[in-house]
Amino acid sequence: MHNRDFIKSLLKFLVGGYSVYYFVALIIQFYVLLPLFRKYRIVRNPFISGLVSLLWVSLYTYVIRPIHPLPLLLYGGPVWCFIVYFSLGSTFQLDNLKERVNLQVCCIIACVMLIISCLESYFIMEMTNSLTGVGLKPSAVLFSIFVCAILYSDTCSASFSESALTKHLSKLGRYSYGIYLLHMYCLWLVSKFIIKTGFTISDYRLFWWLVYTLIVLYLSYLLLRIAKRIHPKVSRLCLGV
Repeated sequence: MHNRDFIKSLLKFLVGGYSVYYFVALIIQFYVLLPLFRKYRIVRNPFISGLVSLLWVSLYTYVIRPIHPLPLLLYGGPVWCFIVYFSLGSTFQLDNLKERVNLQVCCIIACVMLIISCLESYFIMEMTNSLTGVGLKPSAVLFSIFVCAILYSDTCSASFSESALTKHLSKLGRYSYGIYLLHMYCLWLVSKFIIKTGFTISDYRLFWWLVYTLIVLYLSYLLLRIAKRIHPKVSRLCLGV
């Protein structure tokens, strides 16, 4: 209705074309492909899938986007864009890759990739004169792969003590999909409230970013808890909690 084209808006809504909802369409694709991941080892090979994701992101970042930027659904929605992460999950679960992870090497590579990612962001923003560099890019893919390897490793799992903090993080993790779906609305709501109150901490931007993030996180979490209490079946179906 906002776009004044009801049919186009409805189709865009149904296929997950609005903002973060491309992720819903992506998950449906992985559900469809799950039998292949379970049956054929080559499909879930992390090296092959990593190369596929890296090539697609590189192609889009440096070849396609400068000429003709695509909607998020078209470049982030296809299964090959994020296939490496699904492949990593399947591999660690089915192929016992956990035992072969060298935690120190992964940590070093992840730190190097984080530095390169910051430099690449600056380069892309200078090249495009926009904020597109802060999103998906080749170095960010490599950084994410090695962070996943660290988190999935047996060493990391063993060091995860059941303290009050880690229990709380685990609880937030169980609500993470719903938080992902709701956070954009909470961002809008919190920003509107802040603008009206005139409250700002512009001199301490990092601290302000942290406070803003925590407010949005726990507001999303609170809304999910309320939805779950009101109607568990609907919240499970629509919000994953």
